[in-house]
This record gives sequence, structure tokens and C-alpha cells, in this order.
Amino acid sequence: MSTIEQMATQALWLFIGSVVFILCLMLFMLWFGWWASQKRGSRSPYSGCPMMFGVDLPISVGKRINDFLGSFDPTDNPQIDLPFAAICRETKRVFPKCVIKGFVSLSWRFLKDRCAGTWISWGSLTETQKAYFKLHHISLEGFQTGDSSQNRLPEHVGSYHALLKPGPLYVDLQTKKAMGWRMVPDTEFEVLIVKRPDYESIDETL
Repeated sequence: MSTIEQMATQALWLFIGSVVFILCLMLFMLWFGWWASQKRGSRSPYSGCPMMFGVDLPISVGKRINDFLGSFDPTDNPQIDLPFAAICRETKRVFPKCVIKGFVSLSWRFLKDRCAGTWISWGSLTETQKAYFKLHHISLEGFQTGDSSQNRLPEHVGSYHALLKPGPLYVDLQTKKAMGWRMVPDTEFEVLIVKRPDYESIDETL
């Protein structure tokens, strides 16, 4: 075989190898994209859709979010480090501390991670329980008290109540704490706010 024929053969095999490599790379990228989208916690617990990253928010929006959080007790409602936050695209709810190494790690445990407690849906309370709970708070203004899921467990919320704005309100009947989504003024975004009772002790016979 002549030198020219050898070079032609080598070029042919190099071309074939390049094509195979590119196809394998494309298949890997497709698989990786599917794997990333299926990764546990990578979808919003409310909409079931892929989430966006807080780092992609405009700086002005991030400032409004943290300014709003700054109006509450920082012990229960710390400001959000947006590069480590994820956002539900459909509801615009902001979930802090859930982006790890470029992936969203989020489950319904986010409520207990946000504040320890036995959290149940506001809508699952009887009217008497709601009235008694309100006695422990000066106001629940800003929280979703008008329409709430009757399912006791937060993760059993239906799509209608899951997508309402503002988002669901949860309560702990033992500690009388409230935790629910509230709208950040002048934005479409929501943050989870913890509210301790204003009155610790109330006569249960009232």
C-alpha cells in the first residue's frame, strides 16, 4: 500500500472515529439532561415542573425580596442567599438553601427544614380551631386564610390550592406558630414567612 493510500485510510478512520465520538457525546448530553431533570427534588413541590435558579434573578428583585424579609424577625425569617435558592416558575415561590453543586435538592421536608414543627394545612382546621388559633395572633393578614386545602398534610395539596396566590398557610397547633407564603410587595414573588404567636397563653374555654 502506497503512502498516499495509507494516509487516505488513516483519514477515513479518523473521520469515522470523530463522527462516532460526536454521536456518543450527543447521546451522553441527552442522557445527562434527562438525568438532571429527573433528579430527586429538582421539581417544584407545588407545580411539579422544573425550577429556575435564584442566581438568575435581577439584582433589584433580589433586593426587594431581602428588604421584605428584613421587616421580620431575622431569627425566624433570615434573608435569602439567592445563589443557593431555587424558584418555582409557575408560582414564583422562593426556596432558600436548596441548590447544591448546581442541582436543586428539594422535597416536602423543606417546611420542617425552614422551621421545626408539626405543620398542617390551615384549611384542614375546623372553624372553631381557626377561631381559637387566631386568638393567639394579632393578625394573620397577608397569609392565605381565605381558601385552603382541606387535606391535613401539606404534600397532599391539590393543584388548585397549590397554585393560589399567595400560597398555602400552615400551622402548628401545639406551638401556635403560623408559616405561610406571602407576596413580596411590588413583585410577583413569594417567600415563606414564620410567625410566632403574639399571645402565648389563652384560656381554652374561651
